[in-house]
Amino acid sequence: MDSIGFANRHLGSFRRGVIRVRQSPRTSTSVSEAIEYRGEAYLGLNKIDEAKEAYMTFVSRSRGLADELMTAMRRWTEARRTDAQGLAPEDVESFSKWVARAS
Repeated sequence: MDSIGFANRHLGSFRRGVIRVRQSPRTSTSVSEAIEYRGEAYLGLNKIDEAKEAYMTFVSRSRGLADELMTAMRRWTEARRTDAQGLAPEDVESFSKWVARAS
């Protein structure tokens, strides 16, 4: 996994993190990690549909990473219930219901 993409995501530079992850080497392990990282970056950008797609892409391939992304999705949902950051409350609630069904 690309450590620069990882660092960008954790520093809140989600767009840079997504771009960097897309450029990472394409081994099967790094692809799964990249999808998980990208899913978390999409959450940071409030791109709900893209985060769901990232989760669904590898849920059967890598349960551990899928669980990691699901944990991030739950944290994101709780945070957005307090501060929706420009999202419609019904979008946050809809995503919350999807997270509950998917987990």
